[in-house]
Amino acid sequence: LTPARQAVLAVGQALHEVGCRVVADPRVNGSIFRMARDRRFRPDALPYKTHLALLWWAEGVRMQQPSFYLQINGKGIEVGVGLPEVPREQLPAFRRWLVDGDHAARLLGTIEAGTTAGVEWTLHRLARPPLEFRGLAGARAEAVRFRGGWGGWTLAAHPAELFDPTFPAWFVETCRPLLPFFHVLAEGLQRSASRER
Repeated sequence: LTPARQAVLAVGQALHEVGCRVVADPRVNGSIFRMARDRRFRPDALPYKTHLALLWWAEGVRMQQPSFYLQINGKGIEVGVGLPEVPREQLPAFRRWLVDGDHAARLLGTIEAGTTAGVEWTLHRLARPPLEFRGLAGARAEAVRFRGGWGGWTLAAHPAELFDPTFPAWFVETCRPLLPFFHVLAEGLQRSASRER
């Protein structure tokens, strides 16, 4: 736990320095995922996970905000940026924000730029635009299908930086192609939440 807590704080500071306002909570069930599995519905599962997972999220509710994700296992690491799902109650307002101005094009542009930089994407989309948005075309029609997802990489081996003080800078540089994606999602969720109030 000690090096995990140190990493949470150091990476959080490095992200702040490049303009990503994130929560870096060095507690278990904060930025550090629990090692023990919930076996209530899978009693045959091993009691402990074989990886360490860390999360830094935009200000707001954990797992409901764009986040930076790191998973370390015995063979390699995973690095990701995104959010599992836009909260269901916020999704209509988020879609209305997307179709306003150039926000849809900005979101799709961050995904395209990430793809050009070699980002591996796991995106969740509807098969077609929701009924409210069926008359849209182009970037707006494409963007309103977005429900959430991640961009990032799986590394087959541990980078040398994982084991020295340069790791926070390495993490930020590795995630740099995904920073625009993080910023657009964070802006959209913040603005759509304020519209609902």
